[in-house]
Amino acid sequence: GVLGKLLSSCFSLQHLVMEGVLVTSKMAKSICKNGKTLQTLNLNFSDLDSDSNIYGQKIIQRCPGLKEVNLAYTNYGEGITDEDLIFLAKNIAPDVEKLTLSCTERDRAFNDYHVETLLTRCNKIKALGLEMNLTDISLMNIGQCLNGTLEELSLGPCDEITYSGFLELKSMPRLKILNIHYNKHNNEEIQNLKKLLPHVMIKVSHE
Repeated sequence: GVLGKLLSSCFSLQHLVMEGVLVTSKMAKSICKNGKTLQTLNLNFSDLDSDSNIYGQKIIQRCPGLKEVNLAYTNYGEGITDEDLIFLAKNIAPDVEKLTLSCTERDRAFNDYHVETLLTRCNKIKALGLEMNLTDISLMNIGQCLNGTLEELSLGPCDEITYSGFLELKSMPRLKILNIHYNKHNNEEIQNLKKLLPHVMIKVSHE
């Protein structure tokens, strides 16, 4: 209750971090009231109650100045809904520089096509986290759309991305950090990847 009251009294926030909290519909409305000034929105591991889900799109729509957005592992770890992900790809602020999204289910409506839509619009991203099942097609789009800006990339799981897919990252001059997640252990593939990208710090997780 205290957090909700505090948020409702704010109308010109620039940075908002609410990790691991339950975002009510009232709180979502309050976030929208800061749309003209809000630059950072971090709801990592937060949950939206059943009534506030409908405000997910409104937050994106009413915050045109967002530079940093983290919506990873919301809704009890499942990530934001497919509908909201697709809406976000088409409507998030084009000048966003740091973006982290996730969805844990394998068969999702949000796919490589929507990743292409997102990156074609938002080609100034410096740090990108896509914690979802992607293919070589998305790596190709990342390499093409963010070639001159991307410095850090987080992907997972990467079991459907081939060695050829990672080749797309070789020509990205600004890329310094690559965080990847594998559901399977493949040390040979990881070692080959490190040889392919000697200028990049590669961090591998199997959990």
